[in-house]
This record gives sequence, C-alpha cells and structure tokens, in this order.
Amino acid sequence: MNNQNEVDFGNEKVMVVNITKSYNNYCKRGLSEYDATRGFWFIPQEDLEKMNSAKYVVAFADGLIKAVFNPIEWHPATEDRTGLEETFKKFDMPFKLFGRWAFTGNPTKPEWVGKECSIQFELGRPIKYINC
Repeated sequence: MNNQNEVDFGNEKVMVVNITKSYNNYCKRGLSEYDATRGFWFIPQEDLEKMNSAKYVVAFADGLIKAVFNPIEWHPATEDRTGLEETFKKFDMPFKLFGRWAFTGNPTKPEWVGKECSIQFELGRPIKYINC
C-alpha cells in the first residue's frame, strides 16, 4: 500500500457499503451515519453467507471511510425490528422490502474512520466484500 492514509483491512472480514448518496443527501440534514450505513441493503441470496460472515460494516462515501460498525444482528426488511422504516419515512427516503437487510450493531475501529479507501464498486452494486 503506497498511501499512508489508505485503510489496511488486513485479513479482517469486511462489508463495505457505499453511502455516498445517503451521506450527501440525508446525513447533512440530520440522518445519522449509523442509520445511513445499517440498512436497507439489497443482498442477493448468494451473498447472505458473506453478509453474515462480515465482522465489520464500513461506511464509505466520497473516497473516505465515514464510520465502522460491528454488526450484532441482521434483520430482513420485511420484519423491521430496527426502527429504520420510520427513520426512512422521516427523511422521505425510499423504503423497499424485497431482499433487503439491515443490521443492529455498535461503532468500532475509530482508527479506520477518515482513512482513504480505493475500493471500486460495480455499477449498481453499492456493496463490496473483503475477505468474506
């Protein structure tokens, strides 16, 4: 790694979520980084094992890590026990159910926050798994 300000995930199992749109449109109006990061993400059936194996969920926006969380439990959107549905309505954000998941968890890894991250996301896929 050439850049000292770039994050090094090492061998950690990480799910990186691109929250750039939510961060720029909603966090600046009061949505917490936690709520922007934790859901509701479309996770294809074939990626559920990767999602569940991730030790950390990293919020990525504008080339930087904005927050890191340790997911304690994942919940399908159809059984919203996270309170996110009301939060999404408050900010007039789209709320979709099918195949979407959200987590409850705790902030962690402050040493990663503010670091650069050169991850390239596939078009239409705001999630990238590292070591999962």
